[in-house]
Amino acid sequence: MQNSNMKAPTVEDVNNEKSEVASWYAGKNVLITGATGFMGKVLVEKLLRSCPNIKRLYLIVRPKKGLTAEARKQQYFKCVIFHKILDKNPDIINKVHVIKGDLLEDDLGINIDQTKHLITNIEIIFHCAANVRFDQPLRPMVEMNVIGTLKLLKLAEKMEKLKSFTHVSTTYCQCNESVLEEHGYPAPQNPYEIIKMIKNLSDQSIAEITPNDSKVNPTQGIVILTFRRSIQSRKCNESVLEEHGYPAPQNPYEIIKMIKNLSDQSIAEITPKLLNGLPNTYAYSKALTEDLINNYEKKLPIIVVRPSIVTAALEEPLPGWIEGVNGPTGLMIGAARGVIRSMHCNPDYASTVIPVDKAINGMIVAAYNRALSERGNVEFCNLCGSNKGLISWGESIETGKRLFYETPLSFALWYPDGSIKKNYYLHMICVVFFHYLPAYFIDFFLLLFARKPFLVRVQNKISTGLKLLQYYTTKDWTFKNEIFRQQYNKLNRIDQHIFNMDVTYIHWEHYIRNYINGVRIYIMGESEATLPQAKRNLRRLYILDRLTTYGFYAIIFWLLWTYVDTWMERSDEIIQNALQKIYFTYQNGTFDL
Repeated sequence: MQNSNMKAPTVEDVNNEKSEVASWYAGKNVLITGATGFMGKVLVEKLLRSCPNIKRLYLIVRPKKGLTAEARKQQYFKCVIFHKILDKNPDIINKVHVIKGDLLEDDLGINIDQTKHLITNIEIIFHCAANVRFDQPLRPMVEMNVIGTLKLLKLAEKMEKLKSFTHVSTTYCQCNESVLEEHGYPAPQNPYEIIKMIKNLSDQSIAEITPNDSKVNPTQGIVILTFRRSIQSRKCNESVLEEHGYPAPQNPYEIIKMIKNLSDQSIAEITPKLLNGLPNTYAYSKALTEDLINNYEKKLPIIVVRPSIVTAALEEPLPGWIEGVNGPTGLMIGAARGVIRSMHCNPDYASTVIPVDKAINGMIVAAYNRALSERGNVEFCNLCGSNKGLISWGESIETGKRLFYETPLSFALWYPDGSIKKNYYLHMICVVFFHYLPAYFIDFFLLLFARKPFLVRVQNKISTGLKLLQYYTTKDWTFKNEIFRQQYNKLNRIDQHIFNMDVTYIHWEHYIRNYINGVRIYIMGESEATLPQAKRNLRRLYILDRLTTYGFYAIIFWLLWTYVDTWMERSDEIIQNALQKIYFTYQNGTFDL
């Protein structure tokens, strides 16, 4: 791959070459779900800016009470990332058409006339919408990520001009595997046959349900029994995870049936077995969705793109631009505020992150290549960097810590001086002493002053978040990206510059610096003018932290000294008494060697 810092093409280059990708997108209608999310916004901005002759973008957006579709669009384009293109061409907003819809509703919540219009005109689909919470119960995850995708696939089947369907998954959809590559595997069972089996289970099969399920009705029992069987039959035992589809832990059609028939309590009871080693319902739902999509390999031109951990923009639309506090961003803020003092993490493992602009460029190029491909199967592409080009967790955290001292947040509860712990038990000791004890101490004083305590509640949320995230920071994966790199290498020089998806050479310190600035500006709303005061606050917290630390050690030393002094006095008394007893015994002639 070429260096991502390569020089921009000259005027002569532009005259000799043109963007083949932008030319292909020209005059086409694109449907986007999840356009209001972090990746969705960057995708919309990039298509409008780099494919200026695109015909129209249709955004499926959830309705908001009291807001028309036009009002939603005006609100949407107030985001800072659109300012540049709107200043240059205010009329470009007319290319965007907002459609009221919801993946959780029947027929996607889209009215009949708009549905007919989409069926007739849409040529490209980007399916970015997803529930990305790691702490959600199974039902909302399946309803959004699996059933929502199925509804969109059924709509896509009717589209007369569809050339490319791009589904956004994740490299962590098969967390049980240590290596993820880019090609397909057949599912072990036909989902339609499984559904047929569910409908035809005998009374004898129902009787096999364990006593633990005695409170559920027969329909629920049949579903639970079928899932228990499938849990054993659909295990993934591949030693290498490649760039292709993998069988989900269970059949996605079975799971859809379960969600519709079981109560929330029943689902919660069987969720651990269904996950089959996957860390959370998000990864599980993505595995199911990929398996579901594989059933459409002969019906639709589909490519599944799997970005790794998507983080702030490297260059576009704005260096360091970030939205939301999921993943590393939330950790950065918690650590910078001094409330996260310890994290369980292996510092030697690669931090498998990809800047959002690299991922979006990869998606746009993947959709373009899928449309040109004559292959009938579902294609897969891992949007990620190679391990040798990634920074380790230890390096990234230490670099971020050092740079946060240069550009601190304006408000912090304590001096940000936490660290990562490779040993889980050491981490838990630090959590008790540096998370919870200070939290209880501060909340106690707040109660004394008739103020509402809050820090213990905050630490409970932080502990829950850290437990969810530490799965990813204590395991090592290798994500193969040959197809991703090949797609970049096949682009002409103009497209390699416009749709730069090269992740081989990233100046990580420069990137993390911009990331931190992005957190301050776009998440915390702190301008550069607040920096001098923030540095003064940091110095005060440093002095307070040192005084507290030295005071704590002084108390410990005093307690130990007092204890040792008392113990020495007591030991001296015991020794003297023992010697006296020996002496008197010897004097009386009763001493026996």
